[in-house]
Amino acid sequence: MNWGEDVDVILNKVPVPTATTTTTTTTTTTTTTITTSTTTTTIATTIATTTTTSTTTPTSTTPTATTTTTGKGTKWQKVYSHDTAGGLFATVDEAKKKNINDEDADLFSVLYNLKSMRNEDGVFHFKLCYPELTEHAYPCNEWIQSSNPVLESTITGYVGIKETWPKNSGGNAFQGLGLSPPSFSSNLIDDAPSSTSWWNSIGTLKYHGGSDTIPGPVGPTGIIVKKKVLYVEYTPPSCGPVKVTGDNYDGRFTVENLLTIQNKELVVDNKATYWLSPNARTATFILNLGCRETFDSIRLVNVHNRDNKDRATKQFRLYTSQTKSGPWTQVLDTQLEDSRQQQDPLPIQLIALDTKTTAQFVKFELVSWWGNGGGLMYFNIVDEVPFPVKSHLITRCDTSFLQSGYECEKAFDGDLTTSGGWAYGGRTPAWVVLYLDSPVSINTVIFKTGIARRDHHLNDFSVEVLVGDTFEAVTGTKINNDGATIQGSRVTIVGQEEVRVAFDMEISVTAVKIHAYGSDASNENSVVTEIYLLNLETLNMNWGEDVDVILNKVPVPTATTTTTTTTTTTTTTITTSTTTTTIATTIATTTTTSTTTPTSTTPTATTTTTGKVPAFERVTDKNCQTGFGATDITDRKSPKYSLAACKKQCLDNAECEGFVRYATSENGDHYCFLRKEINIEQCRNQGSWIMFIKNCGPEDVMVVSGDKYSEKFAVENLLTIQNKELVVDDKANYWLSPRNTSATFILNLGCRETFDSIRLVNVHNRDNKNRATKQFRLYTSQTKSGPWTQVLDTQLEDSRQQQDPLPIQLIALDTKTTAQFVKFELVSWWGNGGGLMYFNIVDEVPFPVKSHLITRCDTSFLQSGFECEKAFDGDLTTYQTPGYIAGWAYGAKVPAWVVLYLDSPVAINTVIFKTGIARVDHHLNDFSVEVLVGDTFEAVTGTKINNDGATIQGSRVTIVGQEEVRVAFDMEISVTAVKIHAYGSDASNENSVVTEIYLLNLETLNMNWGEDVDVILNKVPVPTATTTTTTTTTTTTTTITTSTTTTTIATTIATTTTTSTTTPTSTTPTAT
Repeated sequence: MNWGEDVDVILNKVPVPTATTTTTTTTTTTTTTITTSTTTTTIATTIATTTTTSTTTPTSTTPTATTTTTGKGTKWQKVYSHDTAGGLFATVDEAKKKNINDEDADLFSVLYNLKSMRNEDGVFHFKLCYPELTEHAYPCNEWIQSSNPVLESTITGYVGIKETWPKNSGGNAFQGLGLSPPSFSSNLIDDAPSSTSWWNSIGTLKYHGGSDTIPGPVGPTGIIVKKKVLYVEYTPPSCGPVKVTGDNYDGRFTVENLLTIQNKELVVDNKATYWLSPNARTATFILNLGCRETFDSIRLVNVHNRDNKDRATKQFRLYTSQTKSGPWTQVLDTQLEDSRQQQDPLPIQLIALDTKTTAQFVKFELVSWWGNGGGLMYFNIVDEVPFPVKSHLITRCDTSFLQSGYECEKAFDGDLTTSGGWAYGGRTPAWVVLYLDSPVSINTVIFKTGIARRDHHLNDFSVEVLVGDTFEAVTGTKINNDGATIQGSRVTIVGQEEVRVAFDMEISVTAVKIHAYGSDASNENSVVTEIYLLNLETLNMNWGEDVDVILNKVPVPTATTTTTTTTTTTTTTITTSTTTTTIATTIATTTTTSTTTPTSTTPTATTTTTGKVPAFERVTDKNCQTGFGATDITDRKSPKYSLAACKKQCLDNAECEGFVRYATSENGDHYCFLRKEINIEQCRNQGSWIMFIKNCGPEDVMVVSGDKYSEKFAVENLLTIQNKELVVDDKANYWLSPRNTSATFILNLGCRETFDSIRLVNVHNRDNKNRATKQFRLYTSQTKSGPWTQVLDTQLEDSRQQQDPLPIQLIALDTKTTAQFVKFELVSWWGNGGGLMYFNIVDEVPFPVKSHLITRCDTSFLQSGFECEKAFDGDLTTYQTPGYIAGWAYGAKVPAWVVLYLDSPVAINTVIFKTGIARVDHHLNDFSVEVLVGDTFEAVTGTKINNDGATIQGSRVTIVGQEEVRVAFDMEISVTAVKIHAYGSDASNENSVVTEIYLLNLETLNMNWGEDVDVILNKVPVPTATTTTTTTTTTTTTTITTSTTTTTIATTIATTTTTSTTTPTSTTPTAT
């Protein structure tokens, strides 16, 4: 009862339900069904009707009772503070977002939003202070840097302003802060992001130097502290104050009243809390927003005039302008329902405009009213769309590990009865990213896991959402498990099949990432059969008896097929939305288009099977036993079991890979002959037997044997991947072979796997740079002792002088193979010996030489007429304005960026762009390239460019202006987007026009390959639109049924189907 100073404080913390008014124009009338021998098509004769529906849904933001006005100008904003009296941050994710509404909390962080806090120069102005160190007049370091320490490990653009402690962890000059992956076990950010030292620690996860102290600044030695605060100085985006003028009923009911919101209409001291228009006539008011605002909706509350209940606004129009005198552009014409008899509090209504608009002035025009006149209790502009209760459409996915047969796509295919779902081979921590069809609001994840099993339930996990280009941990987590342990967004529960996770609503979400840390299986693997991403009207854990009750209440995305038929006839007239035609004996041109969209009705949830999910592959006519393709575990002395019990016996036995049963007793009680070390090709072909082989998956990949330089550099190290070679606590994260000698290692994949490639990372042995694998051979077998079949003999380039991170290499085998054991043989090496940082088998093809399809884009600034979409439309000749061929430009607001999204994850090593075509300036000449891999944009490495005078620093390139630019870099795989940063041009205002951008994967990065970029582009298949037209003519009997008659007509149906798809053309010659 002490929470909040008063009820308004509480109300301001709570999302308020608002009424959403949606105006929908639909077409309805007589329905005619045409049935052919293969299809039934429904054609509606159209009558256009308009329906206005009012529903109540939660808003995404909480409207405050009073608007606080702030002036323009910079200010110091606290973005992070840590007082160890409140303990430590639990995870690096929590360190980005903690107690965001309470700056005075012991643990406070809004670092997740740091990207929006650059100053007018596009850089960060930081101040890191230590309040306890009062012996210093200014207990802070103050500086500027251009890199974002939440996202970037390389610190750039450092300029010191006032340094009380001028040294960093290494004893060198303090150079700012950066993201510190080597120290993620200790903190998120520190002053030495490339090492494990972690002074000036931000996002601290463990104590140092005492039971309640953490690393502070660096003096002659490191200083331990209990408190620290990080500030950033920038200009907050603010407008105001909002001013309003307009027509009033009298001095009590002025338009100023509608700028604040109350729960009830009041008149206190002869002053009302709402606006009333003059009696029975039209009225207007004009708002000055204080600056240009972009918005797509309005939020308002109607009136009923207290107990009089004699007034309400009915129809109104809304206009916008850049000046108070116009000209005015209409953006809305709508009608509200009669609110005179509604009860207090009247609903808050969120209404979408006809289009998103940018303006400083808004004019409200009252057109008609209910009763004696109109009025409003509240009015405001907002930049958001209503959040419907819905389940969101998942379009694709990525995962940390691909377990054969358990691909992540199976977790959103709607199939709960067939063996399948997402699994990760027990390789924890694991993750799956589920991409949505568009930015959405979301507050719930439901998943079904370990269905009909005693184990393999995911029981240790966390949830993140992708907003912009950053994954953020969800907050306010709840779960349908009373015994759950919740730390931040991480949840640990007792295993259960149906899991519902609710959290504070997130908006503009484009993907959801689920981290899997463990399960109730002995190997920590789980099977997540189906995942649902939802926005619900309530997070109450008692709402719905179980998750299926919830799912039955929510519209679920399904595949919708729309059939459009154009008909010709002599007796029956059918009017469609576009044509009126007559049906006779010939029906022509039927086009069917299938698209995937959310349904408008709620289908019932799929029934969950009560039988056991199949966990074994059934192979007939095979008898595997000792000496014939297997080794016996049990024999006839074992008890007799049913088939289900026999499967359980094998599942419970760690050695068991399968079992044999008599075919005649398959479903009865009989002996359970358990087998291990199965090689199915060597088993006996006997028709009286059936072999059941345990499905691939749950077991971890294990090292059977291997040669190593020392225990520090064990073979097990190469089963996981890092960005850099490290040795921490006398344990390395990479494998080294014995010095100057050949070596082998053998991996047990855990079961029979089919694969056609390997993925690996070579070594260079940290700063020593004295080792690398050169030639190696790869062999496979069904048993750990062989026989071995060679599947690869190849050589790697010398990586000793390459820079971190060393490239991930994908190498195709000589042939696709199926095996349980893999042997790696080191034949020769560079320097003192060989090694690998990472090794894995994959079932995918090598990366083709191709140009990748760009599907959409985002940009830091939208220059009218020079939208980023024009940089991949294939048009190199159209002038947007005199002297400027169309393309992407950024209004000279540098630094600028454009993000180009691809149609699927791809391999890429080249960007080509054409800029400032036919101009003496406006060539982009200062830029860098990043690629989106997973949820992180990474700077490319090994950059080369077709300009001899270029300056290259990391991925940033500065050149003399030229029209055709080719940037080559080390191949990146699984890339879903490319980001080009623009820092300047050869124009006086630093603006440039990039007319066309091409994203490619080439077979060579040699800068001499091709006379110019057009020669290269002519060698590479380019994505283009392909149209295929097929005409089929058939004769059949057609039945036409209307509401009153059924007519049978023998018809000839000529069907023409035109399909347009975007694919690489087949006519472009490939490079030699």
